Amino acid sequence: MRALGLPLAAAMLLGLPAALPAAEVSIGPNRAVLVDGEPFFPLFMWLQPTRLIDYHKDLGVNCLMGEGANDQSQGPAFLDALEAAGMYGIVHFSEANLPLADHPALLTWMFGDEPDLAGQTPFVPPTLDGATVVLEAESPQASTFPEGRSWLVKQHAQLSGGSWLHVTQDNLPEPAYTAIYELEAPEAGTYVLWDRGFMKQWGSPTRWRIDAGEWQTCPRDAKTIEGRKVGSNQSVGWHRYGEVDLATGGHTLEIAAGDGRTLGKPDQVGTDLLFGVDLFLLTTSQAEPSTPYITVPRTSAEAIAEQYAAKLAADPDRPLYLNLTCGFFEPYRKLPPEMYDAYCAATDLVGYDHYPIYGWGRPDKIHEIAQATAALRKIAGEGKPVWAILEVTNGGQWVRDDMRPPTPEEVRAEVWMAIVNGATGIGYFPHVWKPEYQQSRIPPENEEALRRINAEIAELAPVILGDPVEGVVCESEGELPVEVLAKQSPDGTYVFAVNLLRAERQARVVVPNLQTGARIEVLGENRALTAEEGAFEDSFGELGVHLYRVGD
Repeated sequence: MRALGLPLAAAMLLGLPAALPAAEVSIGPNRAVLVDGEPFFPLFMWLQPTRLIDYHKDLGVNCLMGEGANDQSQGPAFLDALEAAGMYGIVHFSEANLPLADHPALLTWMFGDEPDLAGQTPFVPPTLDGATVVLEAESPQASTFPEGRSWLVKQHAQLSGGSWLHVTQDNLPEPAYTAIYELEAPEAGTYVLWDRGFMKQWGSPTRWRIDAGEWQTCPRDAKTIEGRKVGSNQSVGWHRYGEVDLATGGHTLEIAAGDGRTLGKPDQVGTDLLFGVDLFLLTTSQAEPSTPYITVPRTSAEAIAEQYAAKLAADPDRPLYLNLTCGFFEPYRKLPPEMYDAYCAATDLVGYDHYPIYGWGRPDKIHEIAQATAALRKIAGEGKPVWAILEVTNGGQWVRDDMRPPTPEEVRAEVWMAIVNGATGIGYFPHVWKPEYQQSRIPPENEEALRRINAEIAELAPVILGDPVEGVVCESEGELPVEVLAKQSPDGTYVFAVNLLRAERQARVVVPNLQTGARIEVLGENRALTAEEGAFEDSFGELGVHLYRVGD
């Protein structure tokens, strides 16, 4: 095989089998997907409509994942359109889709996305020794708080009742907003008043009084106990207001919010109002309230195992794909490691999505693609294919509006970081939310980059999915390595190398039995190197990628 020597259009087609339909899809050696017994490297886009099939095919994509618009009823039309385009589809395994098991365009089944997405068990009020009264802050008997000025508009499991009393505005109200709550004290005694609300060191203080008595104010530096995140820059925790003597029977609690918010320190006060309270608690106990907080996955590993068993019973031959978050990787782990062992045991193929720039705004973390792929490959075990879904655009939900997209060089580096660390399928996430939602918006420079990258992978797919060459190592200086993957092909040994560091540097690649004077072709760069003493050296730009062939 003489790699990277074909015209672009012809090279892109090498990622596809000669013709549909596929008689059989299976898992072969070297964690490769086999179509009709031949290695196949999936290059796919996540959740794209049928109207964009030709567009994505032009980018060198050979497969789409999901039923076009996450509507499983569209599975038949989705696969029909892909078949007409000479492409494959990956659709959800479900009773509704089971008739598609023999569709010629079906590559694999898939589970629901990101079952390991971490959440919390719903909030449960604390149990305290002593008489206790709980008041939902968003449900007063009387209120002058405005509607429609919500700071957190959606329901949240970590808020009591799923909601809270909250307001934010640039100016201070005159008079202050007030709310009145009626309550029944179960017994006479000294009660401690707590709120569960937004942290006081950044929010507006609460004024309060019982039975129309003297006003008191929660301190601006009140300690936040058990803070829980409920949104971007939004959290709630317990705050101690003070003590009050109550007789058995009916009383009223009145609160007021009208003072400027605290700006981190008690003596720094803003001119805007920022107020949020989830609930009020009065108790004769002197103990601090404690609320259960258990991180749980969106779908348990046990439930995934049950779905996998159902798939095996209904369609034992077609592989099933499971896509995870990057939570298996230590910097992002919220669930026990053994849970990921269970996830990986209950699927035929496993992958993950991670977007250091698009999702986190951290270009300096791009090397995590290499590390995460290696980590998942280890968890999945020998023989199980690992895929990676990578970033190609900007406009994500979780970063600032002006965050740039990955550059073409960064996209190529991420792809080869994943492949060098064992990925045998690559996906792309082209969705954007800013300034408005679009299922696909890829910058023109990255469109062109994808054409080149996908053509490169498609042509090299038989080599990438072939047998490894043991003993090839790369020597380089720096806090992050230049990583290599070596594969054997009838026309020589191929070495794929990627620089994980954002810095230029030299690297020395040692290849067993490499003879001094041997010629090393640098694929796609119109140059060659000469081996010396069983190795060859090359220069790498920051995040640089070089592909080598050592042969005749």
